[in-house]
Formats: sequence, C-alpha cells, structure tokens
Amino acid sequence: MNTNKRPTFTAAALRLSVENVVNISRLALSSLSLVALSIDPIDNYKFASYAYIASTMYAVYAALTYLFNSTGRTPKLVHAFSYVADFSFSSALVFLTGGASSPLSMLLSFPLLVATLRWNWRGAITTSALLIALLVGLSFADDGALTGAHDDINRFVIGGAFLLVAGLMLGHVGAFRERSLERLAALASWPPEVAAAGEFPQLEPSLVHAAATMRANRVLVLWEQENEPFLFISVWGSGKCKSRREEPGTYDGLVAPELAQTAFMIGEPQHDRAIAKQIGCSEPLQSLNRSLAWDYGITRFVTAPFTTQNSSGRVFILEPDSTSGELIALTSIVANRVSIEIEHHILRMELDAIAASAERARLARDMHDGVLQTLTAIGLRLASGMENAGQSNIDTLNEPREMLADAQRRLREFVNSAYVDKRIPLDGGGFPIMGATEVTSKRVFDLEVDCSKALGEARRHWKCSTHLRVSPQGAQVAHHIGRQIPPILAEAVANAIQHGGASTINVEITRRVHSLELTISDDGTGLPGPTGEFDYETVFLQKVGPKTIRDRVLEVRGDLTISNSSSGLTLKIGIPIR
Repeated sequence: MNTNKRPTFTAAALRLSVENVVNISRLALSSLSLVALSIDPIDNYKFASYAYIASTMYAVYAALTYLFNSTGRTPKLVHAFSYVADFSFSSALVFLTGGASSPLSMLLSFPLLVATLRWNWRGAITTSALLIALLVGLSFADDGALTGAHDDINRFVIGGAFLLVAGLMLGHVGAFRERSLERLAALASWPPEVAAAGEFPQLEPSLVHAAATMRANRVLVLWEQENEPFLFISVWGSGKCKSRREEPGTYDGLVAPELAQTAFMIGEPQHDRAIAKQIGCSEPLQSLNRSLAWDYGITRFVTAPFTTQNSSGRVFILEPDSTSGELIALTSIVANRVSIEIEHHILRMELDAIAASAERARLARDMHDGVLQTLTAIGLRLASGMENAGQSNIDTLNEPREMLADAQRRLREFVNSAYVDKRIPLDGGGFPIMGATEVTSKRVFDLEVDCSKALGEARRHWKCSTHLRVSPQGAQVAHHIGRQIPPILAEAVANAIQHGGASTINVEITRRVHSLELTISDDGTGLPGPTGEFDYETVFLQKVGPKTIRDRVLEVRGDLTISNSSSGLTLKIGIPIR
C-alpha cells in the first residue's frame, strides 16, 4: 500500500469542520461582493453609499471571524450571534441595493446554507420562511417593484420561488444527514452478543436491532461454514427469529457471479439500472437466485456479503422503509457484525468439542484403570465358579457372563475411541502407547457389520426381534461418525421394550452424500401423550421423546423427527457427514 499517496479533495474537505467551511465561505462571499461593487458601481441607487459601508463592514467581520476562528467547540450563543449577523448583513445589502430587484439578492442564500449545515432540516425550513417573508417585505417597501415594472415583478417571483425550492431541498438534505447520523449512532449501540449452546448462533437480538435501525420488515442471513455440509439460514420477521439448515446447493449462487463480492440494492430505479447493466440483463431481480426470491417473497432489498476464516454468506435487509444509497453502507456494517457473531459461535463450538474430547479421554482413563479392571475380575470369578458348577448352573451363569463380556467390549471400544479422539495411537492389544501424540491409522465404520453387532447384543439382552437394512450395501463412514450410531440403537431398543412393550424393532440406514439417515420403528404402544408427527423444533423445544437420544442427536448436530401412534413409535434421525 502506498502511504505517500496524495489525499483526495473529498478527504481534504472532510478535515474541515463546519465552522471552518462557514468562515472560509463568508470571507470569500463578502470579499467578492465588495470587489463586484467596486468594479460595477451602484451609484444610481438611493442608498449606494450605505451599501458600500455595509459591504465593507461585512468583509471586515468575515476576516475577523476567519482569523480568530477557534479549533475547539464553539458555544451555541456564538452560533446564534453569527447567524443573526449573516442574516442582518445579507438583508441590509439587499435592501440598500434595490430590494427584491437587487443584484446582490443571491446573498440571501448564504444564511440558508449556514443554517442547514448547523441545524439540518430545522434550520433550512425556518431560514427559508424568514427569507421569503423578508423578500415580500422588501418588495412592498420598494416603490418600483409593484408598479408595472415587469422585470422587478419577475425577479420577485423567481427569487421567492428559488428560496422556497432551495429551502425544501436543503431541508431534505438536512433530514437525510440527521437520519444518517441517528442510524449510525443506533448501529453503534449494538446489543451484546448472546452465547448459544445449540447448532445455530443466537442472532435474534442483532437481527431485531438491524431491522429497527434500517426500518425493515425482515432480515435474512444465509451462510456456509467450513467443514459443514449445510447451508445455514436465519430469518427474522413478524417478531420471531427462525433458524434452519438446507442441503448445500439449495440456493446455489445466492446472487449473480458478477455481484458475489458486492453490496448492492434493488428497489430504486438508479440502482436497479446499474445492477441490470452490471449483470448484463434488463431485469435487476435476475441478480438474485430465483428459488431464494420465490421462497422468501423477496422484491425490494439491500444485501451485503461477509467472509470470515470459518464462514461466508450474505445478509439481506428486506423491504426497508427507504431506498437511499446510505443503506448499502449500513448493510455492510450489519453484515460485518453478524459475521463476527457467527465466527464467535463456531469458535465456541470448537472449544466445546476440544473440552469434551479431553473429558472423554479423562473418563476413558478412569474406566480403563477402574471399572474395566473390576469387570475383568468379575468375569474371571464367574469362569472359575462355572468350572465347579453343575450343568444347570453353567447354563444359568453363561448368559450373564456373555452380557458381561459385551459390557467389557463396549467399554473397551469407548476407551479406544476416546484415545483416538485425542489422537493417541493404540498398540496391538488396544492399549494406548504412552508418550505418543499422533494417530498412525485411519479407522472406518462399516454400517452393516458394526450395526448388526450392536443390534445382536440388544436382541440377546432384551429377548426381542431386530431387523436391519443398510443402503447401499457395504456403505462405510468415518469411525468417529459411525461410533455414534450403536449407542443410539441400543437406547432406542431398550426404550421400545421397556416403555413401549415392543417385540420387534426395524432399523433402516441410508448413506447419502452429506448425511446418514436412520429410521428406527417398533410395534409397541408408542409414547404417552399426544400422537402425530413432531418436527425438529417441536421435539427439542417441547422435549418430546427419549432424553438420551435427543442429547445424542444434539451432540452430533443431527436432525430428529418423531412419529408417535398407539401402534408404535418411529424415530427419523439425520446425522451430518463432515
């Protein structure tokens, strides 16, 4: 970046305060007026000599205010005195040089401009009304203005119309400037970020604040996260904020490729023409994905992109109350703040995952050194007792021995998987290699083989019938994903038998590109309470179904829907594949 680049005129002008601009303009205007009166004398006017004196005094006053200008905060009383002086000198010079037909009548616009700079629309409207009243008074005071001299009447009418139009336009500029400052101040007082424990960041306070500041009906945020195969969506409208996720490619290309990194607006003719020209078509709405526009009824909007280390997306401000160009810059500010909250949420989730992994490793170590050794001792005692028992007792003890072996194996798998999560390799016997820090092999989970084992154990424990169908055959997933499935199956079977009185459990597993879909159904009596199908939000907000399964689904950031009836319960679980 070239730090020696000369500043632009805009940057240099903005360094001047309002008082600097007023003082410089007053000095230039009064000096040039004095020069003009000297070059083109006005001796034919009745009060010409007084006009020269007034013009000279005004130039001296302008020079003094310029020389003694303070760089600090100017008191309001000084502003008022300066405004009265400008108004008085301008009015006196116009009166002394012919009234409404004065060649110096343009001096009346100076106090109007000063009032706009200082007091925005209030100063513009008030000063415009005072100047029009002054112009009317000067017209009646000048005997020649209304006696048939058409040039004087024309000057009066045109001068009055100019002051009226200038007052209205400057009033609009002042109101726009004041509203811009209010909106920037409102955005600066952004609500504190709310930490959310779920899959989605808690964007509602920010979206409500953005909608109130921009005076918009709705706010829509769409983003993708690194290593997450989903499109995340949060929308605020009608006093509620809803979040959901879609498959990637649902709204492929939110905006036209030419606008991917651009903040823009649709709804104002000037911007619409510019956008249509940029994307090379006559319809500006073609800049937006058609499916997205249709699903959310988007017609008028402002949008800005955002990109962080772990996410990228867009913010849409829908149906704002105006279509002024300032909204594009304000929407970019909103997008930047929303992206920060999304990034913070992702980082918090990563920290939680690291903490959970460390805790799993600690728990695995405790189980390995305590519970697992105790179970091994119990198994040896059972084996020893069976050697001296009769055949009937052997048959009786054999079943709990097998169940104990199953429990040992599951604990061993838990210990091994916990060490794998911590990236600690295991030796040939499945024990952690002390001092090692990296995993030397990648493990896979065979859906049909490994889930069949889990269901086989459940079938033996609960004396029920289980059926498994995996599609496609031979489907595999990464082990850290697949190992979440057997505990879910075991819990589902146990609940179906214990609480629903089921005798048969059917499991269907479908591997898709970005997710696993599990359907677990039974022939029991279902859950107590209302029947019907409960979607993801209802299941978790109203806490429908087994808590353990809900917690496991949340842990893997999956979906869960439940169909409950008197003839059985069906769980549909979606697990993302990352």
